Amino acid sequence: DEVDAHHPTPRAPGALRWAAEVRGARDSVCEQLSGGTASLDEVMDSRSEPRVGEVYLLVVLESLPEASKVATRRMLADLGVSGRTRLADLRDEEVASILAAFGGTRGGDRWTVVE
Repeated sequence: DEVDAHHPTPRAPGALRWAAEVRGARDSVCEQLSGGTASLDEVMDSRSEPRVGEVYLLVVLESLPEASKVATRRMLADLGVSGRTRLADLRDEEVASILAAFGGTRGGDRWTVVE
């Protein structure tokens, strides 16, 4: 068993493997969004996939091209959705409002928040 420097008790190998898989999914989703090879719609459609669903909403939205941390957080607050929500935990109504606010092809205009 491996020992984490911050936690003196051994970590289960399965937990370490799971965490690595989630980090890999997060990195892949963020890279595809920022590079324009995936749309926010596609990411939301794949939120039921086991590892993609574990990714936090805020991380995904901040990976969008032209995303600003401040505007993203304000828009989420206006929508009443926590950035710490995992993609798999989003309700369909929340997904629709996120796509409308952040410019998914099924949504409206991107970055409509007035600062």
